[in-house]
Parts: sequence; C-alpha cells; structure tokens
Amino acid sequence: MKQANPYEASSLRQKAQEQLNMKYLKTSSQLSDGEILKLNLELQAHQIELEMQNIELKLAKEEAETATQKYTELYDFAPVGFFTFSKNGEIIGLNLGGAKMLGKERLNLFGSRFSFFVSKYSKPIFKNFLNKVFISRTKETCELKLSVDGNSEMYVQLAGTISENGNQCFATMLDITERKLADQALKESEKKLVQLNADKDRFIAILGHDLRSPFNGLLGLSALLKENIQNFDIEEIKNYAGHINKTAQSTFNLLENILLWARTQQGIIHFKLQKLQFQDIFKNIHEVLNPTAIEKNITIKYSATDHLTVFADANMLKTVLRNLTSNAIKFTNSGGTINISAVQTPSTITISVSDNGVGISQDMIAKLFELGQVQSTNGTANEKGTGFGLLLCKEFVEKHNGNIWVESAEGKGTTFTFTIPNKYKSSKVFRPYI
Repeated sequence: MKQANPYEASSLRQKAQEQLNMKYLKTSSQLSDGEILKLNLELQAHQIELEMQNIELKLAKEEAETATQKYTELYDFAPVGFFTFSKNGEIIGLNLGGAKMLGKERLNLFGSRFSFFVSKYSKPIFKNFLNKVFISRTKETCELKLSVDGNSEMYVQLAGTISENGNQCFATMLDITERKLADQALKESEKKLVQLNADKDRFIAILGHDLRSPFNGLLGLSALLKENIQNFDIEEIKNYAGHINKTAQSTFNLLENILLWARTQQGIIHFKLQKLQFQDIFKNIHEVLNPTAIEKNITIKYSATDHLTVFADANMLKTVLRNLTSNAIKFTNSGGTINISAVQTPSTITISVSDNGVGISQDMIAKLFELGQVQSTNGTANEKGTGFGLLLCKEFVEKHNGNIWVESAEGKGTTFTFTIPNKYKSSKVFRPYI
C-alpha cells in the first residue's frame, strides 16, 4: 500500500503560513495590539484546521489505495477469466485468471487473437458470439472448446456485453470442463445402458429360441422312440438314439458356453497364467473334436514351431481353440480341411484356425463378436449353434491382452486369428454385455 508523503503535507502548511504571514505584515502596521492578537489566534486556528484537513486527506488517500488494491486483487485472482475484446477478437485486456486459463503470461497475450486458442470446430461459434455482442448490444453467451498449449483441451463458457463506447466487448470466461466431461460421461453411460438393455433382450430371445428348439427335438425323438420301440429294429433305434445324442451334446455345449460366458460377466472366473506347451493344447483339442470331424470326413491339420510355448490360462486357451475349431468343423463340407497354426515372435504368439468351408459374408463378419447381433446359423450338416462361442473367444483373448479377428470369403473358407502377448503384463477387466 502506498503511504502518504509527510513532506507534501509540511510543504503545504509552509506555503499557507507564508501567505498568511504576508497578509499579516501588510496589515500589522495598521492594527492595534488587540487586533494583532486576534489575527494571530485566527492564524493558529487556520493552521490547526489545515493540519486536520491534511490528515483527513491522507486517510482518504489510504482508503482509496486500499480499495484499489482490493479491487485489483479481486480482478486478477478471481476464479473467473475477465477479458476485453476488440471487434476483431483481439485481447485488449485480461486478468491473471484469464491468462492462467490460456496457459500464457499476461503481457504476452495483449494484442493476440483469442481465436488462436479456440479449437477448429468452436471458431465459428466464437465469431458468431462477437458479432451478436456488437450488433445486438445485449448480453450473449456461448460455450467453446479451447486448445491450450496445442495439447490439453478445456471447455469454457463466455458471457459478454458491449462497452459504453461500443468499441469493446467485456467478457467473463468460466471453466466448465468438469461439467462438460461429466455430461459426456452421462450421455455415454445412457447410451451404454440402452445398448445393455437391448443386449439383455437379445440374450433372453436367444435363450428362448435356441434352448427351446433342441429340447423340442429331444422330447419329440425320445417320445417317438418310447412309443414305437417295439416296432423298430436295432438300426432304427440306433439311428434315433444317435440323433438324440447329437442334439443332447449340442444342447449341453450351448448351455456350457452360456454359463461360462455368464460367469465372465460377473468376473468370477479364475485366471491363472502358466507356461504351456502349445502342442499339448492342440492334442487335447484334437482328441475331443476329431471324432466329430471324422464323422463329416474332415481332416484337422496342425503346424507350429516345435516346442512352442505360450503364457496363458490353460482352460481359457482350450476354450478359445475348441470353439474356433468346432465352428470350422460346423461350416466345412465333407472332405474339407482345417488347419491350426501357431507362429511365435519376440512379442506375440499368433494362432490361426483356417478352413476351406462355406465362408462368411462381409456383413456378418462385422456382427460376429457383438451380443446384440448374435444369430443362430446352421452348419453344413444342419448343426445348430448360437454364436455364444465366439463371444467367449473374444472375452478370453482380451483377458490375455490379445486381439482376435476374422478373414473370410464366401465359398472359399474362413480364418480366425488371435494373438497372445509373449510376456504377460496386466489383464484387462471383463466388460459385461448384459
């Protein structure tokens, strides 16, 4: 705070005394002793009055300086940015708060264009805001997206009015980034909720259709066998029993996949990484699925580097390979071939399951890994399925921080490929679909 200068006060008193003394000298020769005494008292009274006025002036000056300092502090350090813009958007004035929002020194901002800090898509909004302020001469507001230092982004709200001379725009700038991000997060959450509800309805529809259908078959075949078993010969009974067994097995596989997938959504599946010999995993899959392949006259081949190892959860890796191989068998015609291959690099292991079957249309490829798009598709031998197996594959591959994709051409075959990091770092959290 600026202090009052005592020298100024004493100088003022000295000048006043000199003027009064001159007046006294001019008239003293004409005055009596009583009049001189009276004049002297008046002079002293004037001097005291002058000193009191001087003190009041100093106090008023100090109060004015204090008020100015408080106003300056309030203006500069307010949590709101204060700006003065010209008609073309130049920054004529601003407070420290505004400079801090823009990430620059205040002195370096004078004369610069505010639009320099406005993002590409918000520039027309700011231009329209200025035009309205100067044309309508009423208070205008807008929301802008700023790019500070070329990297970080923030959302602000501008409120501006025109100055009395009509040549400037006085504006306040409020940081609304947190509110904006919260609004965006809420919209995303609402969007996901709508999708989750749609997925849930789709999930229930799948269960209703794809479980009822095989059970109807089981009930029909078993009832037919029960009522006519005495009229059937051994081959007919064997044939019906085979159909019942196939339907029961496919239904069991469907239930197993659904239950396993549901457990992934709850995050309760145990995830245990271990060093595995990929050849052992293939042998297990081959042992389980080769009988089905032989029945359709399909050959399963395997090619991989000898003694190839992979860091993975054994059960999840087997589930992925089993589902992909089962799909290949399902959509490959009699006499076809399925190839399982694995290639190791310093960073990843890439595993592929290829067939020369019926292939998949490009429209269907985009829908394979989405619950809302899961559809029942019959295989080349009219095998039933729902597509839940592919959802499991996606879940388990991503759990390993890997990726899965498909390449296919109708009538030429399909290749499902997935990768697993050679060195595991951290797992991704299961993302629920319902």
